[in-house]
Amino acid sequence: MIGVAGGDVESAKALFPRKSLIVLPLDSAGQLLSPASAWEVLDGLLLGAPAAAQLDDGQIQTLLAAGTVIVVHSANPPGGRWPWKRMGENWVLRLEPAGSAPALDGDVYGPTYSWDAGWPRAFRLELLGGACVFCILALAVSLWRSRYAVIGIVVLTAAGIGLLGVVYRLQSPVRTQRLGVAIRTPGLIQYDLWSWQSSMRETLVSLPAAAPAHPIFGSLSQLQELEPRMICRSDGQPERFVFRLKPGESLAMLTRIVRPFVNLSIQQPVDPRWNAFIRDHYLRSTDQIEGQTVVQDPSSAESISTVVIDRR
Repeated sequence: MIGVAGGDVESAKALFPRKSLIVLPLDSAGQLLSPASAWEVLDGLLLGAPAAAQLDDGQIQTLLAAGTVIVVHSANPPGGRWPWKRMGENWVLRLEPAGSAPALDGDVYGPTYSWDAGWPRAFRLELLGGACVFCILALAVSLWRSRYAVIGIVVLTAAGIGLLGVVYRLQSPVRTQRLGVAIRTPGLIQYDLWSWQSSMRETLVSLPAAAPAHPIFGSLSQLQELEPRMICRSDGQPERFVFRLKPGESLAMLTRIVRPFVNLSIQQPVDPRWNAFIRDHYLRSTDQIEGQTVVQDPSSAESISTVVIDRR
């Protein structure tokens, strides 16, 4: 399926050999391809120069991440920092995304199989410390030679139980694990920012949807159990995803971003626990793993350890 707003459809057929093209006329008079996430189903986008001038970097990133080929019919290259290539009368920008991102894929949940089913270690250490403090205070009150010692023990116990309840409620039940994968190709870099969530108790999980983020479900039954919802702003732009996460369940989210090529500073070797995931989902025979660096998630500003792969 090709969206068209100007340009010559015949000249773009060479980009899709042996394919029957379905042409979808686009209205360039209004907001073209807004929001861009609603147009990720397009295989190609053919634009004239006036329509191409309406595209911003965010829209181009979203479309490239979805595998959409962007074609601009113009004598001069489109502006901006993107590596456009001349093909006949057109300027072409394309990326074959690395790694699959289907809506259903149980294999991407592999990193969650080795998770400890209990509360995080830091929270358990806090509870241990609180228990030690309570025991010391209880011992001190029991040594108090007064008729109020029993009352003191009761008050201390009630206060401890109440404080434990408050701490338990304030402690987020959601555990998160993050991984980034950066695939460097000539002129472009694809960033796949993965996150996996698991919960200790039933809770609603809200995740930003400002970037091109997608949930990936392990099965149709999981899709039904999580009760996914997308919350949009008044202008139709996605704002956040909401899921109902139950104890023992996990949720995988993928944010795929494409940007012009930049040099990434390799900081350390790849963590061995990610080798299987990278090998099964990304590596080709000619790819080379360069190492690990840190990339910032644009939606949360969180620094994510990222595996860098060179693909030539």
